[in-house]
Amino acid sequence: MRFYLFLFIQLSCNLWSQVPDFTWTTGQILAVSQREAEPATMIFEFITGSRYGHVGLIIVEDNKPWVYEATHPHVKKTSLEDFFKTVSKNNVGSYEYTLLESSKNLTNIEKNKLQDFAQNQLNLKTKYNYSGVTTPGKLNCSEFVHQAFESAGITNVGSYQPMKDLNLESLSGLIKKIWGKKTLHPNSLILSPFSIVTNPNLSIKFSTLPARQILSDKALYEGWINTISFVKFKERFMLEDDIFTTIEPKLSPIVKARYPIHCNANLL
Repeated sequence: MRFYLFLFIQLSCNLWSQVPDFTWTTGQILAVSQREAEPATMIFEFITGSRYGHVGLIIVEDNKPWVYEATHPHVKKTSLEDFFKTVSKNNVGSYEYTLLESSKNLTNIEKNKLQDFAQNQLNLKTKYNYSGVTTPGKLNCSEFVHQAFESAGITNVGSYQPMKDLNLESLSGLIKKIWGKKTLHPNSLILSPFSIVTNPNLSIKFSTLPARQILSDKALYEGWINTISFVKFKERFMLEDDIFTTIEPKLSPIVKARYPIHCNANLL
């Protein structure tokens, strides 16, 4: 019996050890790649020339950090352990993520407002915004974080950009074809995870991803092609291998994304 108890404790410790050890505080933001778990995030990464497909908001309750996130089918409250199960790892086994926080210390009132907003959206089971562009009554992950901070009186955590400012020609126009011409009106607005990561009002506490670096289609493609999620991506959108055989030789190592416009920093 003691042996099994010891084994259980060891397994529990090993599970927790996989979760980064920080002083978690309400109002921190986790920006991640879910390259191994959620193929649809590939679209966000390619149109913004970044490694960011998802963000979640840290809320500390009874001394335990939780991740509130807008994901399918609706807003959820997720433990750190379960959240990191969906985060991809790099070639040395480290999770691929960036931890951000406000450049100024949040007041208790602001933290309470963040928590109230997150809890309210959870109670409402606010539906996930699958279209990506602004849709009344629905939120994507970035919109959720953005609106949470607005509810606390903190503006400009992430910014909306018109579709015409994104790299919609990525993968030789394949992303545009998948998304659909009706959705991709040039003036349709979208708020992406990368617009949050690059926001000058947020500071980077820790990162294992190219935090504020715009990447080329070729670099992103080479990172995705050998993953399970890439296989799922092709299956979800019913894409034949022949399509990528044609596209791959045309991929340029030159950065073409013009996003995010709101960030004045010199992106490397």
